[in-house]
Amino acid sequence: ATQTIGGTAATHTFYNVTVAKTGSVLLTLSATPTTLTLNDFTLTSGAFTLPVTLTTMNINGNLTLTAGTFTAANGGTINSKGNWTNIAATFNTGTGTVVFDNTTTTQNINGANATQTFNNVTVNKTAGILLTFNEATPTSFTVNNYIQTSGNVTVPNTLTSFTINGNITLTAGTFLASNGTINAKGDWNNSGGTFTHGSGTVAFNSSSVAQTINGKFNVRFNRIGARSF
Repeated sequence: ATQTIGGTAATHTFYNVTVAKTGSVLLTLSATPTTLTLNDFTLTSGAFTLPVTLTTMNINGNLTLTAGTFTAANGGTINSKGNWTNIAATFNTGTGTVVFDNTTTTQNINGANATQTFNNVTVNKTAGILLTFNEATPTSFTVNNYIQTSGNVTVPNTLTSFTINGNITLTAGTFLASNGTINAKGDWNNSGGTFTHGSGTVAFNSSSVAQTINGKFNVRFNRIGARSF
């Protein structure tokens, strides 16, 4: 049967949480909580759904999805301070944002899934602190909007496709691209970040809207492919 985390408290706080339910049997939250805070979150089976009323989920440790379905809240924010590992689960992104914001330690996006998909991603780490990907998998990374406000992001050469269906915004920090392809379907905004291009290609390939390269700094790419620009 479905289980519900309820009550009148606006904030629910746990240490580690593991969801291990049968098949697609659900764990969810009632409409009252607006914030869920925990250390490690592990989904081994079953389904975990965040309602739209839950505006913030804070994961102070690691997130591990081994199987099952994790559905994020539409319009909500998941603040991730540890590693994000998706082995064989389904992550339904909703319309919210995942923020990687550990200011002291490297964070990794891991897992056996060849494709990792998010809606909006924000990297908000201390200058010089790294977000990176497992060296073997994934090979494809897809987001809607990508924002980097500080910290460093390194994309390994094993990640051959980085697709941004919305806009990319670099306000600070360093983005080190792989030798693969960045598919940019929105605007490219660099107001203070460092984009290190590698030997790959940035493909501006929206087939329906004009795209703009913005920013107050010199912009250097290795290779550009353009369809609508």
